[in-house]
Formats: sequence, C-alpha cells, structure tokens
Amino acid sequence: MDNGHPLPRSYPIPPPRRSIRFAQAAALFVCLALVLVSAGCGVLGAGITGSGHTVTKDYDLTAFSRLAVGNAFQVEVTQGPKHGVAITVDDNLVEHLDVTQAGETLRIKLAPGINVRQATMKAAVTLPELTGLDLSGAVRATLTGFSSDKRLDAELSGASNVNFDEYPSGDTAAHASGASRITVAASGNLVADASGASTVSYVGDPKDVRAHTSGASSVRRK
Repeated sequence: MDNGHPLPRSYPIPPPRRSIRFAQAAALFVCLALVLVSAGCGVLGAGITGSGHTVTKDYDLTAFSRLAVGNAFQVEVTQGPKHGVAITVDDNLVEHLDVTQAGETLRIKLAPGINVRQATMKAAVTLPELTGLDLSGAVRATLTGFSSDKRLDAELSGASNVNFDEYPSGDTAAHASGASRITVAASGNLVADASGASTVSYVGDPKDVRAHTSGASSVRRK
C-alpha cells in the first residue's frame, strides 16, 4: 500500500562492471571467430587464379572413341584419321591436369579438389570416330567434320553444352541434367532424357523418339 504517498521511483540496477567486460569480450571473440571462418572459407574457395601465360601440352593417347570432360574445359572435337590430344592451360595449372585413358574413353579434367578462376582451359581432340560423350561442370564442346550411322551416347550435366545438329548419328541416347543443352541429329531411334531445366533438341527424322522430362525441362524438335 502507498498510504496516499507516491511510491519512490525505481531505477534499473546496472550490472557489475565485470559482467559488462565479460560480455564485451565474448562478443569480440564471436566477431573474431566469424572473421576467421569467413577468411578461411575464402581461401579454400578461391582456388587457383590463372597466371595469364598459356602453354600447350600434347598427349600420346590413341584408340579411344569416347570422351569424358569436366571442370569447365572448352573442347574442340574434330574428326580425323589419327588420334590427337592437345591441352592448353595457364602454365600454373599444368601440374594439376588429369588426362588419362581408360579403355576406349579419354578423360580430361583437373585433379580432385582443384578449383580455378580466370584461367584458360582448352582441349583439342582429334579422333576417327566418336561414339560417346560425357560432359560435366559447365563444359562447352564444339564438333567439326563428324558423320556416322553408328550409335551415339551423350550425357551432359552441370550446365554443359554441345551441338550435333550438323553431324548425324544412328541410334542416339541423349541425357541432359542441371541446365545443360544438347542438340542431336539422330537417324535411328532416339532416347532423350532431360531434367533440371535442361533441353534436348533434335533435328531430322528419327525412326522413333522416346522422351522423358522433369524439372522444367524439354525434349523438342528444333
């Protein structure tokens, strides 16, 4: 009860100075930890910047008819009587190249765990016949001179792109995922699978078209 007299005004009791200092120290520690984590992530995610000085390395590989390429290489594939493989990259990336052959498949990529930026990564491949193509990780492939009535298997992922519209094939299987784009010219049966905002286009008159799409993708005649 106030007995008719006003109650005394109350004021918040300030925390002890030691508590304030501890809170400030804790906040500073958290901020420093966040800065260090961000810096660490930046170092790990930055990868290797191209030196700006390119070199070309030739590989003595033969008897392959299939290509598997990754890591955003730009690939020029040319039909010719002999096999040839030439890789052009910044000179500080040569030691990180991973170019191998497994059976009839030529593989071109960077060593695992290597990320690059502002770098030149080009591959020039010559071969008599192309029966399979596997592109992943924003690879761009261009073709010159190919024409075959044999089967072609093509698989693209990770925003890769290739155009076969001027180079006919026989039975063809084309699979595109992750915003990839492929155009084929199948004269035989065509099996087309597009997912993840990808597009499989075809020209000509395939004998039969079996299409499957998902995730805002399409299979269509060009």
